[in-house]
Amino acid sequence: MLSINSKSSTTFTTDVQNVRRLQRHKLQERVYREKIRTVEELQQCITEEWEHLDQRVIDNAVKQWRKRLHACVAANGGHF
Repeated sequence: MLSINSKSSTTFTTDVQNVRRLQRHKLQERVYREKIRTVEELQQCITEEWEHLDQRVIDNAVKQWRKRLHACVAANGGHF
């Protein structure tokens, strides 16, 4: 069984948060380009922009996260 110490767990959590933060930032940039007047407009805009997010941005963030996860596993959950 893989044991992950608290430092590695924190790194893992931080990486996941960074992926989410990047997605949220890109989405927020696009959504708020124009003034939104209603909740329905906001929902529509978010939906449309989510569909247009560049998959490469998401893929690159995940790739970086995977490298760190593999390093953590190779270190048996220890510092890397």
